[in-house]
Amino acid sequence: MRKLFSQTIEKEVLQPMAKCQFCDKGLSFGIKVSHSHRRSNRTWKPNVKRVKAIVDGTPRHVYV
Repeated sequence: MRKLFSQTIEKEVLQPMAKCQFCDKGLSFGIKVSHSHRRSNRTWKPNVKRVKAIVDGTPRHVYV
């Protein structure tokens, strides 16, 4: 007979990818206008990278 052990793992609240964790820069919404002036919705994504930084004395991966 096998026993299954349940393990509680504390997870951090994950941040959405395209958002800076320090300055809160995120998606921008607007309208794309073509040469013939046809308009359509679009989004601009920020240049956010996942880097290793020291936060509160411990190294962590954060989006900057």
